[in-house]
This record gives sequence, C-alpha cells and structure tokens, in this order.
Amino acid sequence: MAIIKLGIDMGSSSTSIYRQGKGLILNEPTCALCEQDEMGRLKIKEYGRRALKMQGRVPAHLQLISPIVDGEISNLRIATKLLKQFVELVTIDNPEAQVDALISVPCGLSSESKKQYMVMAFGAGISNVTLVPTVIASVVGAGCDLRTQQNVFLVDIGGGCTDIAVMGECGIIHGLTINVGAIKMNKSIQRYIRQKFEVQIDNATAQLLKEEIGSLLPNDVSSMTVQGVSVNNNIEEVLVTADDIYKAIVEYYELVTESVNTILNACSPEVVSYIHKVGIVVCGNASKIVGLERFMSNFLGIRVAIVEGSMSAQGLGMLLGDKKLLNSIVEEN
Repeated sequence: MAIIKLGIDMGSSSTSIYRQGKGLILNEPTCALCEQDEMGRLKIKEYGRRALKMQGRVPAHLQLISPIVDGEISNLRIATKLLKQFVELVTIDNPEAQVDALISVPCGLSSESKKQYMVMAFGAGISNVTLVPTVIASVVGAGCDLRTQQNVFLVDIGGGCTDIAVMGECGIIHGLTINVGAIKMNKSIQRYIRQKFEVQIDNATAQLLKEEIGSLLPNDVSSMTVQGVSVNNNIEEVLVTADDIYKAIVEYYELVTESVNTILNACSPEVVSYIHKVGIVVCGNASKIVGLERFMSNFLGIRVAIVEGSMSAQGLGMLLGDKKLLNSIVEEN
C-alpha cells in the first residue's frame, strides 16, 4: 500500500499541511461553519477559508466554530471532522493510501491534551502519528541545526498562543506556552476602536489594520481609514493611526518579552552567555509587526531576528525527510 507522509501544523487560527514530495500544499483557517441537527449534533456545512468568509453573514442557526483555542482542542468532534476534511483534500490524488503524519503541538501541553491530539488524528484517518513540539519544528524550519548548534532560543507568536523555548541537543531545556497570540490582539483592536470611535469593525478589518499600520516604533505616523458600523447601525469611516494600534496591542508584546526574560532567568550562565552571542529567533503569525526586533532587543539587550513564513509546517516537512534527526527529537522530548 502506498504511504503518504504529512506534516500538520493545526493551530488556533490556521492549519498548514506539508506533504512529502509536494511541499507546503495547504494553508486554511482552522474553523468550520456548523449547523445543529434535530439531535443537537453539529454538522459541518463549510470549512476553512470558505467558512471564514461567511462570518457574520449567516442565519442564527449556523455558527462559526474554531475547535482549537489557545493551542488546546476545545471541540474534539469538530476538530476531528475538520482535520479529516483537510487530510482528504491533500490526499485526493490517492485516497486509498495510508496516511502517516507529524503533528506539531505547543511545548507546554499536558499529557491529557496530547492524547486529544492523537485521538483527533486517528479519527481523521491518520494511521501513524508522531507529536513534535511546535518550537522544535519551527527551529528546524528556520534552518537551525539542533545537532550542531550549542543552543537555540526561539519565540513562536502564533494565532492562539506563543511558544517560548531554549533548546539544545534536539531537546527543550526550558520552555513555556502563554495564551497570547494574533487572535487576542485582533479582539483588542476591535475593542479599542469601539471604545474610541463608537464604531464596530470586524476581525478581518482588525487584522488588516495590524498588518498595514501596526507598529511598535515610537512616533510612527502611519494611518489608515476603515469602515465600521456605528451604534446607530450606520456605516461610518474612521481614521485609525499607528498609535491607536500600539495602544491596543502593546501589552501583549510586553507579556511575550517578559516571558522570554523569565526563560532566560531560568537558564544557566553558560546558556545565557551563548544566547547573547547568537541572538533570539522570532517567528509566527504575529511576529511581522513593524518594530518588533527593536522592541524586544531594547528590553532584553539581545539581538532579535524575525523569520517569516510557516516555519512549523516547513520544519515538519524537513523532519519527514530526516528520520535520524526525527528519532533524536522524539527521544529527547
């Protein structure tokens, strides 16, 4: 029987899948538009990008569900069905093949939560499953060699949570996961706009504002006009500045940076000294904001490098082709 090998990064906001031999072939929102039947069970009507586009535009009996919250599976049934849809989509050319997968998970996940990821994977039709800490996969995807580098410090600011870890010899020396990510930042932007302008904007607009004028640099004068719904249900335009976005989200980046410092304080002097020499790698959904390098560097006194792209899924794909490294990682974690 043919075997298809996948690297799956199923996060709170998006799911990326790498297929061995084909590369990164799927990137979809981790959400499903569901309808409740007469027995009270939820049935998926749409999923991924198509479901997200219908947010706020559907009848009351339909609901948009994100089955993974802050890196934890909050709705196992929907998560399983959603993953099954994604797996079928990327294996459509050979639906009878056996599917083996590496799945990335937050580094602070409990054994019970890890078990849920396994149950989800088997329920989605995956035959063999190996769980890999997201930070490890991201480090590999960023091009770091855990076998030759003394230590690597990585911060992965995702959609639902942020993984922070210092690694060495294929294992995590110190790490933690905090419930801070792009989803909370977008909601904070929505709250700030509502409070300041008495106008409600949707999640897509909040995300756009963060991407276009979001900045952690002082005195950034960027601005952008967006539309929202006023308290009188009228469509209104408001001029949003970079300073508005800064005030809405800076607390989250402060928390991430303080957590990085916490991990540094837990490390030995030798590890800290080495990290000061090589710097810290930052990646993930919310790492693209202007000024993040300077913001973190000024606080920590350490050089920070931002790496863009789906590092976790890319790293899982690389591990699919390096069995020796994968075995070392599994043994150490």
